[in-house]
Amino acid sequence: IVEKYHNAVCKTRECIIYTKTIKKRIDLEILGGLSQLKTVNGLNFDYKNPIGGILFHFWLPRMNEKLFFRTGLKQTQGKAVALDYAINLNKISILEIPLQFEYVFPFKTIQPNFGLGTSFYLLRKDYRYSTGAITGFVGTRIKITKNSALSLVYDYSFARNDQKIFPNKMFIQSANIGFITKIKQ
Repeated sequence: IVEKYHNAVCKTRECIIYTKTIKKRIDLEILGGLSQLKTVNGLNFDYKNPIGGILFHFWLPRMNEKLFFRTGLKQTQGKAVALDYAINLNKISILEIPLQFEYVFPFKTIQPNFGLGTSFYLLRKDYRYSTGAITGFVGTRIKITKNSALSLVYDYSFARNDQKIFPNKMFIQSANIGFITKIKQ
């Protein structure tokens, strides 16, 4: 629009075209919390387990100035028992790779946020299993300084069960607390 304006107005003299440079911003989050897993495809995970991880929040200012892409790696460890009780898996490790879009409300100190996306899960230890899930979260960021914040988040995932196409059963839910800091701006 600016170029069209200058071409229309500045026919007899040279005009300066101003361009806006967009900064790149990446936030790093280190989190911990408690997760609860459910029964999916014959494995019973109905236990409460500690969860921890590291997430990256990539700023997407060209789409919306309060929109981020959230990804990283989270891990929880717990027990799993096959529903027919033929397999008893102690200390199974579940790795999660979330791929989510996050919206952060632009308030000064307390910034509610929510997100939606997908996650990939890999279960390790004796029984090889992986699944994808529709995931989401709601929470808030509480600013500590200009470049850091405390994050309180409730995550949830719905996975496919019984070979259905769309996710239809709660797979994992977790309550997390995290520390967010800007690593690039």
